[in-house]
Amino acid sequence: MLLLDLLYMLYRMGRHLAVGRESQALANARDVWNLERLLYLPNESAIQQLALHSTQLLELANRVYTGVHFPASTAFLAWVLVRHRNAWPRVRTVILASTGVALVIHILYPLAPPRFLPQTLPDVTFVDTGTVFGPSAYTAGDTVANQYAAMPSLHVGWSILVAWGVVTILRSRARWLIILHPLITIAVVVITANHY
Repeated sequence: MLLLDLLYMLYRMGRHLAVGRESQALANARDVWNLERLLYLPNESAIQQLALHSTQLLELANRVYTGVHFPASTAFLAWVLVRHRNAWPRVRTVILASTGVALVIHILYPLAPPRFLPQTLPDVTFVDTGTVFGPSAYTAGDTVANQYAAMPSLHVGWSILVAWGVVTILRSRARWLIILHPLITIAVVVITANHY
């Protein structure tokens, strides 16, 4: 718990360090966007445009983005700690190490999310689905969330770690269904334009 509290404090520090670095975060976002185009990577904006045809899908994606990440990760950690104690040291170490590395990247390389790109690249057509369709994960006066930590995505990273944990701990064939968790999370962060 002490280590998790320490990571949380580091995350909050990263949030405060991002204040005043918004222009750098937007410049970094332009660079990431241009690099993706240079490498012919899939265009997140085109994928979001397909989803914009369904208000219900966007509302569901926003609800998944705001409501699944922390509860699923917390439930997973509690499940490992209580039911699979022998796997706890391995799971704890991997989650702490990967989250720590991600937080250092967030601090050193602030990155605006795709939904902010139209501010600097008018030809990019992302929609902030949380603001337009609701619910939004980011509210006025929010002192916890770091909106300039778009990559690596902790939503995606932790969903992959949850899937990894379940697959390596359980032995039944049904364990493979957990792969849907990171797949859905990846779709959600792209559709909502919160992460690259």
